[in-house]
Amino acid sequence: MILLLLACTRGPGDSQDSPGESPADTVVDTGIVGAHVPSFVLAEGLVATGLGRAVSVQDVDGDGDLDLLSATSGIAQPGNSSLQLHLQNADGSYTWATEAWGLSYDLDLWGLVPLDPDGDGVNQLLLTGAGWGGVAPNHLLTLSPDGSVLEGGPSGACGEGATTGASVADFDQDGSLDLVMANGSAHAYGGCTDVLFNTGAGLEASTQVGSGENQGFGTVSQDLSGDGYPELVVLGGTGYTIYENLGEAPWFALDDPEHFVFGRVRTEAQDVEWTMASLTTVLLDYDQDGDLDVYVCTFGDPKDESLGDYQVLLRNDGEMAFVNVAAQVGAAIGGGCMGVGTGDIDLNGYPDLYLGTGGPESHMASDNLLLLNTGGHFQDYAPEAGVAWQGRTHGIEFADMNQDGHMDLVTNSGGAMPGQEEGLRVALNQGGPYAGVPVLLEGPPGNPDGVGARIQARTEKGDFYSWRIQGQGFASSNMGPTWVGVADAQEVTVIARFPDGSTVESAPLSPPFETLTLRWTE
Repeated sequence: MILLLLACTRGPGDSQDSPGESPADTVVDTGIVGAHVPSFVLAEGLVATGLGRAVSVQDVDGDGDLDLLSATSGIAQPGNSSLQLHLQNADGSYTWATEAWGLSYDLDLWGLVPLDPDGDGVNQLLLTGAGWGGVAPNHLLTLSPDGSVLEGGPSGACGEGATTGASVADFDQDGSLDLVMANGSAHAYGGCTDVLFNTGAGLEASTQVGSGENQGFGTVSQDLSGDGYPELVVLGGTGYTIYENLGEAPWFALDDPEHFVFGRVRTEAQDVEWTMASLTTVLLDYDQDGDLDVYVCTFGDPKDESLGDYQVLLRNDGEMAFVNVAAQVGAAIGGGCMGVGTGDIDLNGYPDLYLGTGGPESHMASDNLLLLNTGGHFQDYAPEAGVAWQGRTHGIEFADMNQDGHMDLVTNSGGAMPGQEEGLRVALNQGGPYAGVPVLLEGPPGNPDGVGARIQARTEKGDFYSWRIQGQGFASSNMGPTWVGVADAQEVTVIARFPDGSTVESAPLSPPFETLTLRWTE
């Protein structure tokens, strides 16, 4: 049975004041769709510095505001903790709360991905450990103001591994969320890929899916073929691999070349002896045709012009057919990339990209890029927006942090070695001409956050799409509402399609848009 439910909760309000100066707003009209170049100011109170890795945006203390967890592979300051917690205050600033919540750890952390391994509807936080430096255990964190609990985390058929990226999806369509872990090490340029299936009582590593050898830095999971079964995208030292979900056991044939799309970032025709290592990836419907496309982020030397443009944007033409269109649409940057995040920062209906450029070596720092999407074509406006920070940015999320109706930018930066400690930033968007609908999903038991759902906004301007994805980019996560930009549309109907194929539809909406809750019901 398909049921409709619409609930209005906290909605956009007036923009909150924040200290600092911001550049003037700019509106770019391409003739296809306008792109608003936002201006930002930095939120106050963020004190973490270190070799920054993932970020996780979520309401930690239950007060309705989005708080921020950040990971580092070095010992961060203050508090000498590899995991940092900043709670948001009513004025949009932050208070460092790491020690107060019992989160002072001496770990080598990489990723922060929410996970419900026992299916009780309560998320823990998966902390992936030491993937870049070598083998180390993962951890599960239960957040509580009365004392957070850190315990041993899942390991796979590959053993303890060197987990870097992780993502969550219902691979076998049994109603429970499963886990994929990318286990790689810089010393081996890759490693095995583990798929762990949720039995309802915990996670069980599959020994039937194959090993995915020589891959294992980053991963993301979502249905790319349109059959309801999530695929795997895995990145490693040899490039990227998209593994097709077979729809039945063994689900993935990671060792069978007939069932995956393998893409080397550099081609033999370019006469390059080695393939650029790939670290991070995001899924986005850049052309808004209803299919998810794949952006692959690789690292290299931004000062080596001989490398050319080697970022990859794989346009999804359906049925596991992909075409690299990065150069055609302005997304093939000339230089390395270590972090990538996606979201519709200006709410014009087309998802944008923020790239943490450069590479791990000391001379590989370069200015970050904000690639605004103007109807399927990208152009960098980071200098105009004031976010062309130089450094090694890894964890990136787009979220309306202060709930003022505008998408903000969260970044965590830091290099690979001491002396490359960099900062944690929340850049608050000062507004723009377009609007979006923030959507909260209440999914079925075993998937209460509706992970894997497609959100469609039907408007007089056309249809716009967004997806609920858990774990992408630099093993980062966002537990806030999923936003779908609708530009200047005046009549909007929102439709959520859950992974089991059921749909729920809102009543017609008009601006200003409040937070919309759509609930799955069997």
